[in-house]
Amino acid sequence: MPKLPLDFRQLTKAIGLAAEESQQPLTLKVLVDGRIDGALMSQAQQALRPLGDNLQVEVSLLTPETVLSGDSSLLLLFAANAAVAEKVLIAALLRGIPAVAVQTDAITWAVAPVQGTALGDSAEFRTSPVAPAEEGDLAPLFLELGRWMVQHLREQSLAWARNLVFVRKPYVQEAILATSVQNAAISAIPILPGADLPLLALNQVRLFLKIGAAWGLPVDNGRLKEIALLVGSSFGFRALARRLVGLVPVFGWAMRAAVGFGGTQAVGRAADEYFALGGDLAGLAATLAGRGGGRGVSGAQGHTTRSPLTRRWYLDIDSQLEPESDTEAPGQ
Repeated sequence: MPKLPLDFRQLTKAIGLAAEESQQPLTLKVLVDGRIDGALMSQAQQALRPLGDNLQVEVSLLTPETVLSGDSSLLLLFAANAAVAEKVLIAALLRGIPAVAVQTDAITWAVAPVQGTALGDSAEFRTSPVAPAEEGDLAPLFLELGRWMVQHLREQSLAWARNLVFVRKPYVQEAILATSVQNAAISAIPILPGADLPLLALNQVRLFLKIGAAWGLPVDNGRLKEIALLVGSSFGFRALARRLVGLVPVFGWAMRAAVGFGGTQAVGRAADEYFALGGDLAGLAATLAGRGGGRGVSGAQGHTTRSPLTRRWYLDIDSQLEPESDTEAPGQ
């Protein structure tokens, strides 16, 4: 087996950072307009149950006497109408409190005006409309709220994903995409053969750890064996890239970028499915090979979102480039 391209200090640092990010203390201030739809309030009560011990949720009824404090990580308002939402969002903006308002069919937030302009004259409100999947099904609404939190609370997004189930899927999707794009850019740069492997592997390790933390599973040195197996797969991706560059040298940069992107996507999806199954080492190889039956990115137990890409990347790389035979490759 080739020597792994990461040293112990890099691995332990990555583990420590993922654990630290996921354990950030959070305070969620929830304001409830007493006139909101009962179905929204019922589903909100379920969605806002913390999954970890580092999130404190404070719920109170919105009244004319309500005073906003600046010590919240996020102010979440369940509003009956847009007028109520805009009034509270302006007050939060004045106090520098991150805030978002939720109605049954949309989420709304305020954007700070340009410097030197009076807030009341130029405050801009942005709305993301959401159509329910079925009558009374507000899951798409909370999924859109999760996307907003990942985009606007980036420094705390992993901690939110660990604590609120509706943030997990948007966080994992964003983490996989961002890391894949970064690895594609690294792979496309023509440098010495193999010189990019430590960077690619480290990014994939960080992605693996962040996904595990988002699922609320322990992120510590107990994951080193899994990381070793994961990093070993990077050699396969690089072998494929070298073979493809040899076949089409003119577009070598594009081939390397495609492998860097696709390989990281496969790692992320496999990691998500693996941690959905509980994250035990015995099942990792099966998950990488596509034999798991987990929840995947969807987060729904018993439903797999595993794609053929996830299965194929983890077959023996060289066999993918051999001439076709009459026998179908395993896992196809």
